[in-house]
Amino acid sequence: MILFLSKWTLRLYSTIQTIIVLMAPTVLASTQTVPVEAQFIPNTAYQAKIHAIGYLHKDSEQKLAFKTSGYIAQRFVEAGERVESDQMLAALQLDEVQAQVDKARSLVRQAKEDWLRAKRLKQQGVATEEQIDNAQTQWQVAQSELRIAEYNLKHSTLKAPSDGVVLRTLVEANELVNAGQPVLLFAPQQSPWVFRFGLTDRDVTYVKLGQSLSIQLSAWPDTLFSGRLERLSGAPSSTYQLYDAVASIEAKSDAWRTGYSGRVTLEGAQDQRWVGVPIESLVAVNHPYATLYRVLEAGLEPLQVRVYDLQKDIAWVQAALGKGSQLQPGQAIVVKGARFIRPGADIEIHLDGQTKMIKEKSGGNSS
Repeated sequence: MILFLSKWTLRLYSTIQTIIVLMAPTVLASTQTVPVEAQFIPNTAYQAKIHAIGYLHKDSEQKLAFKTSGYIAQRFVEAGERVESDQMLAALQLDEVQAQVDKARSLVRQAKEDWLRAKRLKQQGVATEEQIDNAQTQWQVAQSELRIAEYNLKHSTLKAPSDGVVLRTLVEANELVNAGQPVLLFAPQQSPWVFRFGLTDRDVTYVKLGQSLSIQLSAWPDTLFSGRLERLSGAPSSTYQLYDAVASIEAKSDAWRTGYSGRVTLEGAQDQRWVGVPIESLVAVNHPYATLYRVLEAGLEPLQVRVYDLQKDIAWVQAALGKGSQLQPGQAIVVKGARFIRPGADIEIHLDGQTKMIKEKSGGNSS
């Protein structure tokens, strides 16, 4: 029994000793002097460095389709194949369309004969002028129907509109396609290469049309291509809520193909809404918010800020909760030692070559 009690006594003693050790830093922090370094916020404007992922495309990519519906008789090209202007790409089975042409021709012959017969009867005093006009109208309608049928027959074969490349084939032989259904994706040879990417609503406010940019393609990681922002959509896409952007790209290669991925980098316009502070001045970080200490005459003031961007060792921030005017260039903030500040601690502030002692009463760092 004595042995049993002694084991529990030792365990209790060990637990109490552990608690004392864990509490020691807090006790020390509230009784010892905490030295911190402070500096004035520099008067610099934020310049956004915008990065986005995108893809290489031809500026003009055309979806070629038949004018009429029908079964695919044959496709003469494959994806990636270069073609010449007027080269045959695909054709429909022509039985039905040809039958419509033959029918229309027969109707034209019949209508013409009816018109000529009405004219002869008019000379004999049997037919009226109105009957001749009706017969002539029927002949003209039949001719129009024939032109439509011949037009459909002509467009039952698909030819290349210009020199270019077949980017993608969308149908196979014997498939039934509807009128206007895309059959091939085609890019004209003369169409320039462009880089398409998306921008967030935040980034859109920092860019402008015509500004230069750089593009790095994944297929050529060691080459940086220059370009220019050419177009920017007026509304975001419904899928990703990004604004579609199109950039020209100056260099090109015969080895380029549609769909190569890459990364674009733009320099955004300068903005005075954000102030730059050292990253180490931020404590209690809970993205996108953090806390920093501002140095006032009466002591330190913890201020919650919203972090906008990180560039090297600088964090671009703005006071949270609509208090942007509370954090401005020229104000002093703690840049080193902020995470050691605790309630009741004596704070030794080193600022601009001077030392100041204060008592922390704000509540300190909750992290």
